[in-house]
Amino acid sequence: MATPQTPRPLGPLPAAGADGITRYLVRHGGMGLVGTGAASFVRALLVDVFTAPNDRSLVYIGRRELIESFAGAFDDELSVALAPRLVVFECVEDAIEHIKSGREPVGGCGGSITYWITAPGKDSDDVLALSRQSRHRNLLTMMLGDWPHGPTYDFTVDSATVRVRDAQGRGRELPSLSPEEAVAAIRTHLTSS
Repeated sequence: MATPQTPRPLGPLPAAGADGITRYLVRHGGMGLVGTGAASFVRALLVDVFTAPNDRSLVYIGRRELIESFAGAFDDELSVALAPRLVVFECVEDAIEHIKSGREPVGGCGGSITYWITAPGKDSDDVLALSRQSRHRNLLTMMLGDWPHGPTYDFTVDSATVRVRDAQGRGRELPSLSPEEAVAAIRTHLTSS
């Protein structure tokens, strides 16, 4: 079993939301997200990805991780409306097979990012191998939990802010959206575009 890596110190981050923070934090092979704010950070990331103008990034996420991150507020109707940019998998094995198959280009259109949000488990070695093989294809892997193969960051949240901290206690903050607010932001963007 691999030993978890210490998260790298957080230096200056680009003036960006969860999308920019994720691109900065994810190392070759992925990162772990733990703490009371992990779900809030996932919501912020999905809002950033699905409401940004001209963003063609893809999101691969496990159904359980989607339900837990949005406390059940993200329904099948919204999943269908976001397809094909959002792909929800029943289990990590399905995601692994989908990515390996090459049916869809990992990395989205025009070199965009593919965010893969899953949970560590018995397939973590396979997830790591695929993440490393897919590095050139812009696959950013995030584990909701401790990640034994890379850095794990602690996310905390209060009513208005989600924070990420590195091992030295330095951090960054983002506005925190409730599950309902995040879903409403995505729906509003879909109806206005």
